[in-house]
Order: sequence, then C-alpha cells, then structure tokens
Amino acid sequence: MGMRAHLKKVSSDELNKLLKDPSNLANILFEEDSDTYHLDKSWHAIHYLLNGSVWGFSSVAGSIFFGGDVISGGDMGYGPARYFSPSQVKEISLELEKKDSKLLFANYSAMLKLGDKIYPGFQNNDEDKEYIGQFFQGLKAFCKEASNEEMCLISYMT
Repeated sequence: MGMRAHLKKVSSDELNKLLKDPSNLANILFEEDSDTYHLDKSWHAIHYLLNGSVWGFSSVAGSIFFGGDVISGGDMGYGPARYFSPSQVKEISLELEKKDSKLLFANYSAMLKLGDKIYPGFQNNDEDKEYIGQFFQGLKAFCKEASNEEMCLISYMT
C-alpha cells in the first residue's frame, strides 16, 4: 500500500471544533469528498523538489507535508495531522503559483542521486516526471482553490 499524502479543506469553524475536540478528526479526514486532494506517492518527490531537502523545508509552500501545527488526535497512519490557517494557505498558494514545471524539476537530477532516500524511488524517465508533474499541478490548483475559499488545510499521511 505505501505512504500517501492527503490534504483536506476545512473551514476555520470546523478546524476550531477539531482543535477543541479532536475525537472526530479521523472521521472528517477519511470522509471522501471533493474537499480532499490525494497526492498518492508523489508527495516526497514534490517535497524534495520544493525544498532541496529529504525531510527539512525551506519555505511555507515547502512545509505543506511536514509543517503547520499538529492537531492532537493521534497518528493518522504516518504521524499526526497538521493544519494551516487561511493566511498560511494563501502564502502557500502564492508561492506554489510561482513554480512552473521547469522550476520544479530543476532539482530532479539531484533527487535521483539520493535513490531510495526519496520515497518510493523514482527514475529518470518521462513516466515518473509526468506522474510527479500531474500531482504537483493538482496540488497548486487545490491550494489555490482553498485560498480563494479562505479555507484551512489539514495535511496528513496514511
């Protein structure tokens, strides 16, 4: 099955309820609807390409998978869920908008040299680049939509 990243749009009111009582967190996160974006296994490559780091992050957009504030409520599969406020979502979206595919893939050769340090491992072929690129474009669109709607984002791994 493997590690997969997900983003969930929630209103500020919904987030505040979860912060006060996280007992319903799993139900909300695992509810299938249009307010969820699944990045499949592309997340780690996107993270590296945004940050130039296997685990660290260097910008607000680069923090989308490992930044934000933790929502107590347990492990979602691979760590806790993390949230971003509407103002942070706006910053993330604006930063992502500045990245086109050419800029995104500037670090691709360096990433390939890391081999299995980037999950699940990618090759220097058009299929892998297209896979990563499609999910990156989806990430940009989803974050822009969330920003335009003034929503919060919850990031989690399963």
